[in-house]
Amino acid sequence: MACRVGMSTTPYTRINYWKETEGHTYGKILASGLTYRQALELEKEEAAARGCRASGGGPRKSGKVWSVYYVSGGR
Repeated sequence: MACRVGMSTTPYTRINYWKETEGHTYGKILASGLTYRQALELEKEEAAARGCRASGGGPRKSGKVWSVYYVSGGR
């Protein structure tokens, strides 16, 4: 299973979603308190560095409410 890097305002919910959907066994928040732009950039950088899938974004919300997360392991 390919690892994933994502961004969300509800990172634990997203980590659990990927664990349930794709069977990932490990999840970690890489950074929190980011703006949308900061999170989008970090998501791209981390995905490239780790060789993971990423699908950029989500509905924009203003403020430093974004987190970037990583999931790996599984089926």
